[in-house]
Amino acid sequence: MKRLIILVVMTLISVKLFAEEQKPLYVVNNRVVSAEEVAKIAPTDIESMTVVKTDTDLLVQYAELGDTSNGVILIKLKSDDKADVEYVSTDVAPTFMGGDLTTFRTWVMQNIRYPKEAIEKRMQGRVTVKFIVDKEGYINMNRLNFFDKCGAVLHDEVIRVFEKSPRWTPGMDDGEPVAVSFILPIDFTIPADYVENTPAKGE
Repeated sequence: MKRLIILVVMTLISVKLFAEEQKPLYVVNNRVVSAEEVAKIAPTDIESMTVVKTDTDLLVQYAELGDTSNGVILIKLKSDDKADVEYVSTDVAPTFMGGDLTTFRTWVMQNIRYPKEAIEKRMQGRVTVKFIVDKEGYINMNRLNFFDKCGAVLHDEVIRVFEKSPRWTPGMDDGEPVAVSFILPIDFTIPADYVENTPAKGE
């Protein structure tokens, strides 16, 4: 146990030196936090810590939450409830209809129906949602998190589509199925010709 704590402390020191030089994006249990918040975490509360600088797939995924040009520091805290543990990287990634996150995004966009209210009010933008594929291969609808200000109307449409999602093949780590989290951007864009030729509601 002492050896583990020493290892974590050494890692924290390395991360601190790295942070002083580069200002990475900190993600603790899949939540973006400040360097000050990280400094308050007790070493004994940390289960794992990963510095991501060259993994392009992970950097692109977390770019939706902040600047990843100087890398990302992923910290997973210990949890007494194993059902709450979620992974961002596994030995075998989850798959969707034989493909990956890009395949799922294509399926989502094919099933999205632009809400009438959103069109009338000219509501558009990029909805960014974090979702979890559980160890059974289902999207955990109770743990969707939105990282944008697009509003409930567009969020509700994303939720509607996610509820229809076919089952995934779950991710595997150490030979066991595990819950894996993803971050997905979904663009809602009203055609320019519609905006030019149709007055917004209330005009």
